[in-house]
Amino acid sequence: MAEFKFSCQGCGQHIQCDQQWSGQQIICPVCGASLTVPFLAAPVAAPPPRVEPAASAAPAPQRRLVPKKEPFPVQKVVGWTVGAVIGAVAITFLLHKADTWQVKLDQKEKDVADHSSGGEMVHIAKLYETLDATDPAKMEQSQMKARARGEKAVADMLAQLKVQPDPTLIMPLATPQWGLDDSAAQIPSGRVHGSISGQEFTPDSVRLDPGGYGRVLSFQQGVGTTADHEIFIYLNLNPNDASAGRSWTVTKETKAKDAAQIVKRWTANPKFAPIAKTYGSGYSLRLEFDQPTRDWQGGRIYLALPDTNQTVLAGAFSLPTPQQAAQLQLR
Repeated sequence: MAEFKFSCQGCGQHIQCDQQWSGQQIICPVCGASLTVPFLAAPVAAPPPRVEPAASAAPAPQRRLVPKKEPFPVQKVVGWTVGAVIGAVAITFLLHKADTWQVKLDQKEKDVADHSSGGEMVHIAKLYETLDATDPAKMEQSQMKARARGEKAVADMLAQLKVQPDPTLIMPLATPQWGLDDSAAQIPSGRVHGSISGQEFTPDSVRLDPGGYGRVLSFQQGVGTTADHEIFIYLNLNPNDASAGRSWTVTKETKAKDAAQIVKRWTANPKFAPIAKTYGSGYSLRLEFDQPTRDWQGGRIYLALPDTNQTVLAGAFSLPTPQQAAQLQLR
């Protein structure tokens, strides 16, 4: 089908869409405004006049994009805490060392005053004291002991926090192959990875949030408003239903009413606003959720979009459980 672009009447966002969406209502992925996709031949210079709905008419159900919550930076919290503990240990060590040197200096001055005529023996004793205080081997030994105390303090702190890392972080990146046929829709081993509109796509965060009449599974490269590439999958899943053990399979022959809505959003040029495009059918999707453990719920995905740049995303991912998410927010 022919593709064309039009602007959101609310925020001016450029939206690229297939001709088959003409006349249908969609949600702007940037401002969330409801808008109608114009026909290819229709003029787009001026927005159509707004018509107030009749009082008795029931509002049509709409899908909307829920603002994403920025993932809590667990790695940064751990890094700051580790740095603070090591810094505190180092400062304590330096203060203790300074006090020791000051005591020795005071004792040296006292000895000079008491034994100003003590001769060569007094001079040798003072020389040994100075050498002991500045001996590199002994200083290095003291620093090693202080470092060991700091590492033990960090280990104790992590044990108290009970922070379990994302199990997929130790996996190598997956290398998916684009294809819309069932034989090509294979989930490769490795951490979720792919490309979006010809650009490499390595998600930094994966979330499953309530949205509209279902759940929104989002893959985001970047954090918050600085995200440059994103993929949203609107699942037909009740917000109160658990995703554990659920799976979805969508082929290019699946009708739009039975498929999940896919939105890709990418930055083609850093000088301009991101571009968003919606897919209601014609793509290939395999999505599987595992049973959750104490802190994480695993999952796997294969997604190939019918675009000229062969957008594809596949591999394993992890979602924080509600208990883990609550603990991270409390910290």
